[in-house]
Amino acid sequence: MLELARSAIAEADLTDRVETVSGGVIDLAAAPLFDAGIMIGVLHHLAGDAEKLNILQQIAARLKPGAPLVVAGNYRPYASQPLLMKAWENRWKMSGAGVEERRAKMDKILQGAQPPQSEEAVISLLAGAGFDQPVRFFSSLFWGAWLARRLPETA
Repeated sequence: MLELARSAIAEADLTDRVETVSGGVIDLAAAPLFDAGIMIGVLHHLAGDAEKLNILQQIAARLKPGAPLVVAGNYRPYASQPLLMKAWENRWKMSGAGVEERRAKMDKILQGAQPPQSEEAVISLLAGAGFDQPVRFFSSLFWGAWLARRLPETA
């Protein structure tokens, strides 16, 4: 994934403005603060709200006040939306995946994933970590993407 990101950065001619870092958020220095953050496809793989809140707090601590954060990932329990699960499976079917391949893909999705319970849960996690009211700018089946800004520090 990091190599894919580096390729996209190079194609956009941004290598002189973007630094990639391999590791976890906790491995980043506390300073200097970053101008922006992106977390895509991570939140639903973290166990429980405490772990989700922790990573968002770690990110917030490393962003400048007012800095944007894009968060994207699955939200809502998969079992709560059987129609959406069927649509997800049908998407693979239309792409030519056979029954066994679709079953394997579905099993992989369900394995260990713990998406936030709702969009409201995502909003609450972001608020608890020090971000303003997020704006959802994309949604498809279980996937959502939000833009939030780091709140200024208060004394």
